[in-house]
Amino acid sequence: MRRPAFAYPRAEMQARVIERLEAGMPLRVLEKQPGFPKRQTLHTWGKADPDFAVRLARARAWGKGMRVSAMAGPVFDAARAEALLVQVRLGWALKDLVKRPEGPKRLLLNRWRRERPDFDADLKAAVWSARKFHGRQKGWPYDEALADRIILRVRRGETLPQVMADPAMPGKDALARWRHSHPEFAGALELAGRSGFRARARARRRTPELLAAIVAHIEQGGSVRSAAMTVPGAPNISNLRRWLKTDRAFAQDVAWAKQMRDERMADTVLEIGQRATAESAAADAVRVAEIRQRYGQLHGGRKPRGEGALPVIPRIGLRLRG
Repeated sequence: MRRPAFAYPRAEMQARVIERLEAGMPLRVLEKQPGFPKRQTLHTWGKADPDFAVRLARARAWGKGMRVSAMAGPVFDAARAEALLVQVRLGWALKDLVKRPEGPKRLLLNRWRRERPDFDADLKAAVWSARKFHGRQKGWPYDEALADRIILRVRRGETLPQVMADPAMPGKDALARWRHSHPEFAGALELAGRSGFRARARARRRTPELLAAIVAHIEQGGSVRSAAMTVPGAPNISNLRRWLKTDRAFAQDVAWAKQMRDERMADTVLEIGQRATAESAAADAVRVAEIRQRYGQLHGGRKPRGEGALPVIPRIGLRLRG
């Protein structure tokens, strides 16, 4: 039987949601914040309360305007515009230049073109010139210095997807073209990949210090998955689960850390209930809701099983003092 969802303190939660949305936080980011409801819950509230639905729509529109205003940046910058034109004449594609940290973003570039027809004409001429002298090559032109940086990062242990995720690096299509047109670069990249694989293997060695860091992370409120993503030197989630299966002592330490984590969360809820006052009742209810939600996330929404498992954090009422 499916357990009923926890009832949020609706009025206080709606006010916090509206405040975050008006400040510019997207709804897809808001629903991932600890203690905040999912977007399905907000839509359900909007169907039951048309006034809240209107406030929610206005807050999202206002937040979008805040994000657009923040991204729009200053009015026309002659120095940056001239640097952009030079890069375009050399053969760089606009879709790549707008991703670089030093280049204007797409929104700002469109604003420049609207506000400065002369710059728009110069940009069109630069694109035509690049196509005439460099052909209709798509993506980044080959850059030996940039190729050396890619090889160095791969040799130090980064994977190609990690390197390509950097906006200052070419995409996978440009990288494939570079490897095809420059065999020496392809060979050096292959050798760097082997060195990087060994570097990643050394970083994933099962040292006592690494195991202790993973256990400490879980005890302080994390999970096995979050440990794999955040603890320096930790393996990916698949390898970490294999460690738990093959290392009995490590698995026992992780189980103990989970129990300590759950007991600490339960003790925190009880302390909040014992120290609550009439003035702090609303804030305390939100804190309890956040802890309960985090507890459910750590256990996948299911009651933990096995020896030493704790019951789900009870839905206690806040005892008011004073």
